[in-house]
Formats: sequence, C-alpha cells, structure tokens
Amino acid sequence: MKITKKRVGLFIALILLVILAYGTFWFLSSYGPDAEAELSLKGSSSVEVMNTKDYIYFSPKIETSKGIIFYPGAKVEPEAYSVLGLTLAENGIPFVVVKMPINFAIFDIKKAEKIKDDIPYDNTWYIGGHSLGGSMAAKYLYDHPESFSGIIFFASYPAGASNDLSNLPIKALSIRGSVDALVTREKVEDKVPYLPSNTEYVTIEGGNHSQFGSYGHQKGDNEALISKEEQMKQIIDAVTKFME
Repeated sequence: MKITKKRVGLFIALILLVILAYGTFWFLSSYGPDAEAELSLKGSSSVEVMNTKDYIYFSPKIETSKGIIFYPGAKVEPEAYSVLGLTLAENGIPFVVVKMPINFAIFDIKKAEKIKDDIPYDNTWYIGGHSLGGSMAAKYLYDHPESFSGIIFFASYPAGASNDLSNLPIKALSIRGSVDALVTREKVEDKVPYLPSNTEYVTIEGGNHSQFGSYGHQKGDNEALISKEEQMKQIIDAVTKFME
C-alpha cells in the first residue's frame, strides 16, 4: 500500500511538473519580428529610431505636435511593430512601442507614464495597442483620463465595464480585419457601449489579426485574404486620417 501511494504521489508530481514546464514555455515563447521589421528598426532618412530597455521610439525629424504610445499584443515582441512605427513616423506621427515584461502588457499597465522623463509627450498624444495591448491601454486611459486625447484599438477593444470609456471627452478609433479569428466583429460590437459615441470603426476587408504587426502567422488566426503590405497600408491610412 505504501509503495502504491508513493507511486501515485510521484505520478502526480510528474504531471504537475509537466504542466508547469508547459506553462512556463507558453509564457516565455513569443512572436518575433520578421526581416522587414528588423530592417525598419534602422530608421530612414526622415525618421530616427531610439531603442532603449523600456521602449522603441520612432521619431520624425520634422517638428510634430502629437503621437502615439503603443502597447504590443500578448506574446508579441515590440520589434514586431517596427514597420507600423516607422511608416507612421514617416507620415509625421511619432510612435512609441512600449516594452512589456515577458511581452504581456497586463504585467505593467502603467508603463506609459514611466517613459515621460525620456519622451515629454503630453495630453495631445494618443494611447493605443494591439489585441491585449489595446485592452490594457484602455485600462490605463480609464485610470488616467486626462493623460491622452484619445485611444486607437488595433484589433482590440475595452475589456468591459471596468474600462468604460464612453463618458470621456476623447476621440477613439477601432480598426479590425474582416477575417480576424481572434477579434471578431461580434466581440467588437459587444463592447460598443464602453466606447464614446463618436468612435470611428474601420474594417479592413480581408485583413486578419496577425498582420497588424510583422511577425508571421499567429496561432488561432485565419489566413488573411490580402497581403501584409496592403493591410498595413490601410491601417496607416486609417490612423493618419483619424489623427489629422
């Protein structure tokens, strides 16, 4: 009997060890930047890139008045948004990708305020994010309503009533892809009551979840029906028009 109990105990311990190992692997694994994103990290003739331990700052060499603080999606490395950041900066919009602990914005929702000493942005700027990053950006804005002029959801939405932005005097933009399997039309529509009535909604026909960044295909997503270049162009057009 003692031997049997010992074997059962060892078996349970082994199962728990496997679960722990898998959980650790899942948390620490991430989606890294593709070759185009790596190249974008070098900047361009019109954009300087500052890559620090806390953020990546795509800064236009022309004088500008407002930009975007951006929270990455879960398990997506910040460098994977370099194409988005460089292209927006080339359109005159400063773009700051915030680096999160183990690539999860949920572990440092207040990270935006920690970079103000380096980047003196003010409340003419916007906050935003992709997927979980957008939800955490909404949480930050809910807790600090005077910090930003508005919010941009890149395939994202507020988590719920605890992040209700509907009464804030801000602008809001929600962009999603029509074949996004992770942020569906139903999910976005379900969260409409938590956004300002003047929120602008943009659907990219044929766009998916993964192509909001430049990191390849994300598990669980649908294949896009348009190229990543075309989807990125439509994202940039929507954001640029919104911020004019």
